[in-house]
This record gives sequence, C-alpha cells and structure tokens, in this order.
Amino acid sequence: MKIYHYTSIENLALILKHKTIRFNRLDMMEDPCEKTFLVNQLDWSPYTYVSCWTENPIENVPQWNFYTGGKGVRIGIDKDFIDWEKQSIAFSAPARPRHHKSLSKDSSGTLSITLNPIRIYRPLSTDICYNKVMYFSDEEYSEFEKNIGRVKTYLEIDEELMRKYIGVIRKDKWSFQDESRFVIYAVPYTSTDAVVSHNEFINLIRMVMPNKVTFIDVPIKPEKLKNIEVTLGPKMDEGQIILTKALLNKYVPDAKLNVSSISDSPIQYIV
Repeated sequence: MKIYHYTSIENLALILKHKTIRFNRLDMMEDPCEKTFLVNQLDWSPYTYVSCWTENPIENVPQWNFYTGGKGVRIGIDKDFIDWEKQSIAFSAPARPRHHKSLSKDSSGTLSITLNPIRIYRPLSTDICYNKVMYFSDEEYSEFEKNIGRVKTYLEIDEELMRKYIGVIRKDKWSFQDESRFVIYAVPYTSTDAVVSHNEFINLIRMVMPNKVTFIDVPIKPEKLKNIEVTLGPKMDEGQIILTKALLNKYVPDAKLNVSSISDSPIQYIV
C-alpha cells in the first residue's frame, strides 16, 4: 500500500540526497494541543517524534495549501519504506548532515553505533510505529485526556497504551488532513549504551530531562526510494517543475512524475 506526504521542493531535495525522512518533535508541531497532551501528568511531547502521512490517494486541496502553498510536491511511497534495520547507524540529530555517534559492542561482539545525544526506544518496526490519527471534538478530547490520565502509577503506562495513543490524538479541526503517522520515542542519552527498557523510559520522562534534539532523520530503504511517485503541486511554475525534474533525474531517475489533477491550467512543459 502506498502512503503520501505533502512537502516542499527543498525538503524533497534533502530526502533524496540523504535518503532519510525527518521525524519532528511533537511539541514543535503546529497543533498547540499536542504540546500539552498529558498521560498521567507526564508530558511526552519533548520525547515523541512523528512523521506525518496520509493513506488517501486523492489529492487534498487543504493539504496542498497548508504544507506547500500549492507549489511543492506530494510524495507517494510504499508504507514499509523505512529501513528499521539501520536504526543503530543512520539516525542523526540535531543538524543534518552531522552525526553524533559512539561505538560499542553488543552481546554478540558485533560493533554497533549508538546515537548520541539521545537513545531511541526499541524495538522499532512499521507495524509498531505506524498508526492512523484519531480525531476528537473539544468535549471528546477533554474527556479522553481525563480518562487516559487515570492510570494508577507511572509504570502502568504500558507499551500498548503508549503506542496506541501518544502522538496520534488530535482535535477534529485537523481532520481534513486524514492523517497517519509514524511515531518513535527517544530520551536524552545517559551513561550507558544499553537499550532503554520500558520502565527506564517512563522514569526518564518523569524526571523531565531536557531534550535539545528537535528532530531525528530516519533511513529510507533504497529500493523503495528509487520507485517513489512525485506529484507536482497545482500552482507550480515552470522553473519549479524544472528543478523537481532535475532532482528526480539526479537521484531517482526511475521515479514516476505526475501532474496534479487539480491544477488550474494544463501544464504544457513537462516531458
């Protein structure tokens, strides 16, 4: 199944060059409610990172306008495009392309690279990290937040609850986005290379550790990237189309290039 992402030409260039997709921190998203959503008085947003997509193959005018002003692109790619197997070597933060890494050996003696200054909560896979966003009215949202905060202890916030709700709850004014998200969690790096356990993860959030990492770049499977579909924004001018075509020719010459179905006028200069 293909999923779709609306973005700028500049972001398309970074995606193609670095073969990564950016996960942004939840407290830096456009919806203020996502910055204040608490689970049992714990603020997860500084430790939650999301990548936003939609499963709807029909072009969405509000999406075009909100994310690109009609002058960007829509990327279509297979849902299983993330290369989770490279998670130990290809996460980067806080600035592209510089990586902060430390070397260690796992229990099998294999040399691995651990992200520094944060640790990713594992295990990761598309099945675990991908969910449809749930939309609620103001009243429903308040009631939901109240109910989810009734967990008796911090450590009773189990993994299923965490994966099911944190990062995928929004108010219904955003329902036009018909959104799905990949969601991952990370905490500031401490003194050990060990994988973060669930209890340790909860306790680190409880400590409200400062987190300076605003995004994480996650690797894309090369075979998925080379077969992406790119749809040109409905308000693109000739120069923007030339730039987009040049990017695709350089990095993914087998990619499919589409003209927007909602363009105000036919585009005559795409070959």
